[in-house]
Amino acid sequence: MNSVLLHLLSYTGLVVALAAMARRVQVYLSTPLHLRWELYPVAHEGGKRAGYGGSYLEEVDWWTKPRHTNIFNEIKAMALEILFLRGVWEHNRSLWYRSFPFHFGLYLVLAWLALLVIGAFLQMFGFDPAGDGALATLLRVKTTFCGVFGFLLTMIGSAGLFFRRYLDEDLRNYSSSADFFNLALIFVTMLTAFCSYIFEDHGFFQARAYVHSLLTFDFAELGGVLFGVQVLLGAVLMAYIPLTHMAHFFTKYFFYHDIRWNDTPNVRGETYDQQISEVLGYKLNWNAPHIKAEGKKTWAQVATEETKDND
Repeated sequence: MNSVLLHLLSYTGLVVALAAMARRVQVYLSTPLHLRWELYPVAHEGGKRAGYGGSYLEEVDWWTKPRHTNIFNEIKAMALEILFLRGVWEHNRSLWYRSFPFHFGLYLVLAWLALLVIGAFLQMFGFDPAGDGALATLLRVKTTFCGVFGFLLTMIGSAGLFFRRYLDEDLRNYSSSADFFNLALIFVTMLTAFCSYIFEDHGFFQARAYVHSLLTFDFAELGGVLFGVQVLLGAVLMAYIPLTHMAHFFTKYFFYHDIRWNDTPNVRGETYDQQISEVLGYKLNWNAPHIKAEGKKTWAQVATEETKDND
């Protein structure tokens, strides 16, 4: 495969991914205030109430007292959910056995990429990744472990999720063609990467050299066809994921902090009070017998006017 073309595709994939993620964040931050869940327990609740899922709202005259939050509890809850999918384990155990290897495999693949970047960066300053030193050996072992097990776990998980969606009639009704395509694309990409490791790049020296060439803008020739296909699919996948609903890998942060766990009190004159006032000023663009907005009434008018029974 043409080395220059693959390098350009890799750069393009990275730029598209970063631009897509930045755009999603910008769009989310510019949207109106979201309706909060206000369901307890909330992960960052501090004090004794955290033990039974209570809230600072239980306090008499709570608005006159300082709030006590626990960032450690929040980090712990996030880690359990991100790394081990605790919610899926608790509420859909059979799905967890397929979803966990898929997600954890992707985490290992990300760690593999990070280790390749670290090795390539050190190589720019004379470090020899094939050397006999302790650091070189440790880097090779960890890179191989994360890469091989990451590819295998992601393949197992993506295949499991694909067939679960296809064979489960209830789940199939909620699965689109894009869902099956996404899982198939990830499976094929990981299978290609694994085959490249087995037949062409045992030890990931070629992968590290390619990352080094990306960092130094040295469009070095690639060694094998499988590795070239791996790079091509990797660039496509990198650009594609942030453009789909799979972008939840980073948008979940906003869901948890702004919707699920947000229990910041609304105090008159402060930020939330201003945002709520803005939302209440929006006009309803839909109608119903008990609303009769007709595109003219605001949410504040609808919420405060008296209604008559329509029996």
